[in-house]
Amino acid sequence: MSIVASDVPGTTETSGPFPERLAGHSPLSLFGITRTSADGQFGTGMNPGPWMTDGSGNLRPGSLAVLLDLELSSPLFSGRPSPRAGLATSELSIDFVADAALLGGHLTAKASLVHKDEDGGLVRGQVTNDGGIVAIATLAGRYLKMPEDYRGAVDLNPGTPDPSLTMRQVFTDLPQITAEGSALSLLSSPWLANPRGVMHGGILAVLAEYVASSALDGGGGAWQPSSLRINYLRPSPLGEVLSVRAARIQQGRKLALVKVETLRPDGKHITSAQVSFTRKPASADSPGRCRNCNPGIA
Repeated sequence: MSIVASDVPGTTETSGPFPERLAGHSPLSLFGITRTSADGQFGTGMNPGPWMTDGSGNLRPGSLAVLLDLELSSPLFSGRPSPRAGLATSELSIDFVADAALLGGHLTAKASLVHKDEDGGLVRGQVTNDGGIVAIATLAGRYLKMPEDYRGAVDLNPGTPDPSLTMRQVFTDLPQITAEGSALSLLSSPWLANPRGVMHGGILAVLAEYVASSALDGGGGAWQPSSLRINYLRPSPLGEVLSVRAARIQQGRKLALVKVETLRPDGKHITSAQVSFTRKPASADSPGRCRNCNPGIA
């Protein structure tokens, strides 16, 4: 399967079965996001499933980024200075609980506002399931001037996930191993976009951890992420081919650090991220493996 840019500017060509399966989806439906309402308050959650795994069935904790970006941005979005103001995530930091049982029931995100002013703010939050806390995070956001017809619509109906899609299908390919680490090219597509028509911030964070994991020992699953820090530098419009490049900064016996850059076709940075890893304990029953997830079509 491949997705490549057409010779005609602004158009794309696709081949293979994935685009037909992805069309009509959004980042929320692709990653099993749920929205519930009780007493006028919305809650954000995530159903565990194969969308949390790579093509080899290894669990990718970075998959929580779509959930966290949505939930932690909510207090800032609801408190924006005017109905026509937009919100962009400028930084997302996630710390993952080691060996957390990510498949241990429905995942729920909670957020609390730390600070807000006319320019933006800071929010902290966490993700829990039946086993307790699986990740903690902070999000810094900034307000944007939007066109006069912008109304700040938020999709509260995530839709139904495809139970056979893994990250390999969502991102249409596997990262390629390079001398420095790994790399992946990806078309900025509607199913990966936010309501403003640019790549979803949570998707870009998932993508960073997905590609970074392949930079260590070829992505064999021996490492688990302990933290993800990503800065958003400029948007990625639909129709552009992104280049995601992961480079090992340090890889020791038990600790590793990988830098990930996402670039536009002109070489300008979309995001810059660092992902830290720890080596998994040797165990036949490692929690980093999704034993009951269907890896789907490779």
